[in-house]
Amino acid sequence: MKIAVDGMGGDYAPRVVVEGAAQASSEYGFDIEIVGDRSKIEAEINELSSIPSNIHICHASETIGMNESGAASVRSKKDSSICVAVELAKEGKVNAVVSAGNTAAFVSAAMLSLRRLEGVERPGIAVLLPSLKGNRKKPKIGLLNIGEESTKGPEFLKETHRLLELSKLNFQGNAEGKDIFAGKFDVVVCDGYTGNVVLKVAESIAETVATFVKKELKKGPLTLLGGILSSPAFDAMKKQIDYAEYGGAPLLGVNGICIISHGRSTAKAIKNAIRVAGEFVEHQVNRHIVEAIKRF
Repeated sequence: MKIAVDGMGGDYAPRVVVEGAAQASSEYGFDIEIVGDRSKIEAEINELSSIPSNIHICHASETIGMNESGAASVRSKKDSSICVAVELAKEGKVNAVVSAGNTAAFVSAAMLSLRRLEGVERPGIAVLLPSLKGNRKKPKIGLLNIGEESTKGPEFLKETHRLLELSKLNFQGNAEGKDIFAGKFDVVVCDGYTGNVVLKVAESIAETVATFVKKELKKGPLTLLGGILSSPAFDAMKKQIDYAEYGGAPLLGVNGICIISHGRSTAKAIKNAIRVAGEFVEHQVNRHIVEAIKRF
């Protein structure tokens, strides 16, 4: 299996991208094509204590910045790391693409080059969030709204509710914000703008709680001792809520496997995003999506 990684995407690229790619290639055995400025990527590779033989470089002379317009940049920077990586997937040279770069540009490049799957009108990003329950064989689906009643919210949400009720999906009605992490629903559907807000709030809550816990544990010798004794539990909790453990979010609906990583991804996050990409290829997720759409 071969996976392309945007070597110039993210706040800490190319260093963490190279480190994460090296970890993934060693741990999972994937062939990895790091796409970007060859000289900069080679410089980071040379800093590694050991260089995996299944790491390769595909040169791209341009980079799309995080603040640039997505669609416009894709059209004007054909040799950007994002565009070249997606083109490798289009040509069948790689099985999947991972990027922590400009999300709008990544989505635009994927739609322009890979096109949409049959029956898909608009791709969606599926973000993974921790919850108290999971691993259900028949996932429960909810529509994010301000209340449980089907009459709540703007017209487009009411119409979406009606369509989901008519579908053969396991739709359980509206989901409120408090339901997202409680495990009442396994899939919560919302528009991209709202979803982005939810994601950023979730990340900030996790970081804030961790800060509060550390502050309280340092207030005295007893609390410090309690913290030391409870460290295994804290470590397990941290792992569950750490975005880096989840790696990245799949862009569903395009004719290829594209995994979007957080802009501030660490090497661990990049490694896990590559793992997720490999899992999506292995489980033939796009084939299942097309087959499911045909049933509706």
